[in-house]
Amino acid sequence: NGTQYTARKAVVLATGSYARSLPGLEIGGRVITSDQALQLEWIPNKVIVLGSGMAGMAAASSLQREGLNVLVIDKGSVPGGRVASRKIGPAIFDHGLQHFHAETSPFAASLAEWQSGGLIAPWSAPSTTSFPSFRVPGGMRLLTRHLARNLTVRQSCRALTVTPGRSGWRITLDDGTEETAGGLVV
Repeated sequence: NGTQYTARKAVVLATGSYARSLPGLEIGGRVITSDQALQLEWIPNKVIVLGSGMAGMAAASSLQREGLNVLVIDKGSVPGGRVASRKIGPAIFDHGLQHFHAETSPFAASLAEWQSGGLIAPWSAPSTTSFPSFRVPGGMRLLTRHLARNLTVRQSCRALTVTPGRSGWRITLDDGTEETAGGLVV
């Protein structure tokens, strides 16, 4: 449609379970995946993460642990994205993400930490992967809420425009405010 994306020095992509790019914006050079973000040689002044689903919250949590100033922006009313649980009587039903596994060392390290802390437990049902799968006792929503506990998260807020600049990114939000950052995770 003629839209152009300009890669700047402060781009991080974490678009879900597997690294992928946006149309017209290929991974390479300064456009990196969430796995590559954990090995950055430069540190932006602030990072904005668009989306509070599993990938966004895991990336935001990891970046904050590395000492970065992180802001998460999400259109939903609570953290989680497609990670959702519903309680009906005494039963809890997970819909969306029901179990997960790690295929990368950084995420496997997070899973080991969460398991030792009792946040996650092995998924005992058959899996389509050779990697060990995990669930969250008490409902999957508890995982993204746990990740959000020490993060600055703006919920019920949509990003209308994302504009690259000389020193990073400017995000215009649907409440009329703007946020700027040197790094961006989408």
